[in-house]
Amino acid sequence: MILHRRDNPPKYAEYGRYKPLLRADFCYRCGYCRTHESTFGSVRNMTIDHFRPRSRFPRLAAEYSNLHYCCSECNTYKGDRWPTDDELANEHRFIDACVDDVDDHYEYVDLVIKPRTSPGEFTAAVLRLDRPMLLTRRRAIAARRAEIAVMLDRIERIRIAAVEDPGTLLDVDAVRADVLDQLHALDNPSPLTS
Repeated sequence: MILHRRDNPPKYAEYGRYKPLLRADFCYRCGYCRTHESTFGSVRNMTIDHFRPRSRFPRLAAEYSNLHYCCSECNTYKGDRWPTDDELANEHRFIDACVDDVDDHYEYVDLVIKPRTSPGEFTAAVLRLDRPMLLTRRRAIAARRAEIAVMLDRIERIRIAAVEDPGTLLDVDAVRADVLDQLHALDNPSPLTS
């Protein structure tokens, strides 16, 4: 999936003013580890990363297309890191979620990132995308998904058995809708209030 930035954002001299726009454009998730801001408990724990570091590309400091909504953990690991010329020659570069389809660059095998490309390997290594906290989060989400799958399976079996009783079928469909809402909420948590 490629994130789509808004067309024609306003022009601000101070990059920090873009944070509300970046939050929405990045679907309230870190542009690197894809962790939802609700995991961190506060919008203050989310930062703005300069994809191309200010230290090396000062003219891009307030350029919207160079800014990423980012958790403080990924921003700390990335810092002002930028690939060297030799690294770039070997296709070692950061994945840009607004340009690259992240799924083309790595996959998850048993919740651990397996790079498919040199950019995927570089990004995962520099940002430590398999750090313990991220693995713990992935495990928790996978466990909740498994619980929901079991509930949906039970509901489907009850639905099949209840075909003869329209009242029971309506009750089961209401429970099924609730479980599907839980699954949707797991994938799309509500944004934090500022």
